Amino acid sequence: MTNLHLIRLPLELRAFTSWALRRRYLQVPPGDGSGRPRSAEIGYAVHAALAGLFGGQAPRPFYWTPVGQRERQRTGRLAATNRASVMDLLGYARAPLETLETLAQLDNKGLSTMIHWERAGSKPMPTHWPKDLRLRFDLRACPVRRLMNPLVTPYNSKRRTTTLSKGKEVDAHQLAAIRALERGERPPTRAETYVEWLAQWLAAKGDRAQVVNLIPGSVRVESYRSVRLLRRPRYFNGNRYAQWLTRPDVHFTGLLEIAEPAAFLDLLAGGIGRHCGFGFGMLLLRPA
Repeated sequence: MTNLHLIRLPLELRAFTSWALRRRYLQVPPGDGSGRPRSAEIGYAVHAALAGLFGGQAPRPFYWTPVGQRERQRTGRLAATNRASVMDLLGYARAPLETLETLAQLDNKGLSTMIHWERAGSKPMPTHWPKDLRLRFDLRACPVRRLMNPLVTPYNSKRRTTTLSKGKEVDAHQLAAIRALERGERPPTRAETYVEWLAQWLAAKGDRAQVVNLIPGSVRVESYRSVRLLRRPRYFNGNRYAQWLTRPDVHFTGLLEIAEPAAFLDLLAGGIGRHCGFGFGMLLLRPA
């Protein structure tokens, strides 16, 4: 176990959007005309910007907090004009802010100018956690399961079936609903499926101990949406091509207790679930 730091990087959205569009990490202009890219596409672009700035020391997992309608109403029109162009990026990193700022000075692509360094900050996470400490958490996660065998879906509204290939990632709720229909049972609700997915993901597996326990009845699905995620993987010829993934985007809240303090920082640094390098999987903690 090594030290872990919670990093805050205020990102200039207009400069970031312009850079991402030029590099084709975003493929459409901002959705609201004021410099804010659509959140369905931003994860890969943020990943690319962080990797360009910090390499292997880049914060991961990360979470962004754009100013929304509620904040604009609360802070007033003038404050909103000044703040809406900046997005707070939170992430866990093994290196402190001073190291990241030093790495950013090596940047020759103009990425470092996107960061408001005078407003950036970091704090070390505790290295020793009491066993059974109870904490409240927020989590944005991507609840998917990978198919071990091909799966034929039931008839859709057009009386057609679809065969999903082995190894494909499937929305955990879609898979649970298909399995329930195969057994002649009532499909679970989306919230039931996602809470079960989270509990199973955190459970002990093989040599991995159970690091935290979820407090029964405390976990809630606050929101759900289906998003299109852009990735640009490198193919055998060395080129990158756009790849669109439709995935569930779920916001959880709840209470957890630390069961294995020695492994807790590694859990935070590794993130929860799939696509932790693209804006999912960061456990945000506060006192219960």
